[in-house]
Amino acid sequence: MFTASGLEFVPNNYAAPLANENAPEAFHLIQDFLSNSDIGTALTAPLKLSASQIRSLWQTGTYDNGGESGSPSIIFEFQGDEFTVTPTTVRDALGLEDFNAFIISVGDSELVKMMREIGYSGPLTKIGQLKRPFLRKEWSFFFDCITRAFGKKCTNWDAIPTDSLQIGYSLLYGELLKINRDDYRDDYRYDYRYDYPG
Repeated sequence: MFTASGLEFVPNNYAAPLANENAPEAFHLIQDFLSNSDIGTALTAPLKLSASQIRSLWQTGTYDNGGESGSPSIIFEFQGDEFTVTPTTVRDALGLEDFNAFIISVGDSELVKMMREIGYSGPLTKIGQLKRPFLRKEWSFFFDCITRAFGKKCTNWDAIPTDSLQIGYSLLYGELLKINRDDYRDDYRYDYRYDYPG
């Protein structure tokens, strides 16, 4: 038995938000992964998983960013079989519905104004079809990081999806970005602020 988050657990049967302070070391990797995911909860089948099995599984894990058109995943090998875990497979296994990550709150005219201010040199007639090569390197990197961090599936990593523009706008102009988590029946508001140096 060990205690985490004020609850007692046996090492092969628990489902709760987890912290690493009191948990066996073999569980730290999976706890870190789950606590930073949308789920935030570790789930194991009673009497079927041991610390050594979890350690063995996580030692084989390989991250795959999905390339230009795929979904990010972690590929594991266990007892000769290969398992691919994606956000979709986790949602399906736990019966969670997809939800909108955030609500669009800034119109196209504000996004066009932002792109002009940061020196976008390409056409601004279709806001959903902007490309990073038309930006200076630092702004190209800025939007590339946003797009990859939020795991937006796109056909071309040079594309700047509209939701990445929305996040960029909130960071540059100190706007609140409304996050809607329907699965939890609650709205969260995050205040992203970035001091634009010019």
